[in-house]
Order: sequence, then structure tokens, then C-alpha cells
Amino acid sequence: MWDAMWGAFSSRGRDENIGEFVIRLVIDFIINFSLGLFMTVVGFLWGIKDRVNEFGVSLLSAPGLTVFFLAAVASISFAMSFVVGGYAVVTATVFALEVSNGGRIGNGTADTRYRVRDQRDQ
Repeated sequence: MWDAMWGAFSSRGRDENIGEFVIRLVIDFIINFSLGLFMTVVGFLWGIKDRVNEFGVSLLSAPGLTVFFLAAVASISFAMSFVVGGYAVVTATVFALEVSNGGRIGNGTADTRYRVRDQRDQ
């Protein structure tokens, strides 16, 4: 949310319209979310090491490694499902905006002199 606040206070680029600003904000959010989930998984696995030792089992023994491996697989798969789902939603949204707006993100008021032309434009 801090990105949203500082992004709203900072001046947008001269050629950046509100659509591009919102997409940049959403991409910043999903990247921050991904990094946060990664750090959460690392912290969780660090805690699992301590929980295994509290039960009097060595982490290097067969039961300790089994518990740690199962917890690692479960936490990584849970985090990855959220990350992949988030990226899929962002990608689908950007694609839908591109298709509905004729290949331009935003309202089309930006300077079009530098737009790459395809064969339909000629």
C-alpha cells in the first residue's frame, strides 16, 4: 500500500496516462506480494526447524527430515499457487485491456508518433 501512496503523490510521466499508472501500480503490488510470500515461506521453514527440535528429534534424522520436507513442499506449493494465480489475473486483465482498447493501454491520448505500426496501419 505504500507504493500506492507514494505513486499517487509522485508525478506521473509526461506520456503516462491513468491506465498505464494503474497497471504499473498493480504490477508493483503483485511483485511486493511475491517477495512477501517468499519471505514468509523462509520464516515458516526456519520455525519448522525449531519445532522439530522441540519434540526432541534431530532435524538430520529420518523423522525430522520427513517432517521438514513435507512442511517445505506444502508451504512452497501454497505460496506458489497464490503467486501464479496473482500473475495469471494480472496478465489476463492487461490482455483484456489491450484487446478492448485496440492495442493501446489507456485512453489513446498519448503521443502516437513513436508507436510501432503493424501491417494493418499502413
